[in-house]
Amino acid sequence: MNTRSRNWLIFSGAVWGFVMAAIPSLVAFDDPFTVSPFLIAAHVCAGASGAVGFWLAGRRAVRSGTDGSGGWTRGASRILATGVLQALAAAPLAAISIWLMMAINMSGFSEENLGELLNILNIFRESTIWLESLIVAQAVFVYAVVVGLLLSPVSGMAIRRMSRS
Repeated sequence: MNTRSRNWLIFSGAVWGFVMAAIPSLVAFDDPFTVSPFLIAAHVCAGASGAVGFWLAGRRAVRSGTDGSGGWTRGASRILATGVLQALAAAPLAAISIWLMMAINMSGFSEENLGELLNILNIFRESTIWLESLIVAQAVFVYAVVVGLLLSPVSGMAIRRMSRS
C-alpha cells in the first residue's frame, strides 16, 4: 500500500467513524448542536477508531490481493470480509474509548474550574463510575458492530477501492 492510499484510508475512516457517531448523537441529545467537551471527545474517539478500522482492513485487503480469479462470488466475499474486518476492528476501539470518556465525564471533572480538576481522581475512588459507564460502552459496542456489519458491503467496497495501488 502506498502512502497516498494509506492517507486516504485513514482520512476516510475518520470521516466514517465521525458520521457513525454523529447520527446517534443527533437523536440522543435534546439539543444536538450544543457542543460539549464530552461530545467533542466522543466524536474524536469515534473518528480515530474508524480510521484504525479502515487502515487495518485496507492492509488486509492489499495482502489478500485482487487477482480477479474465482469470479464474482469470490470478489463479493472479499468485499464483505473487508467490511466485516473494519467493523470488528473499529467497534472495540470505539467502545473502550467511550468507556474512558464517559467515566471521566461522570467523575465530575471540569476543565472550567481549577478546583474541580482533581475530581478526575474520583474514577479511582468510586467503582460505580466504571460500572455505569460500562453500560454506555456496551451500547456503543453493540451499535458499532450491528451497523458496521450491516454497512460492511459499502465499507468493504470503499476500502478495497482505496487500497488499490
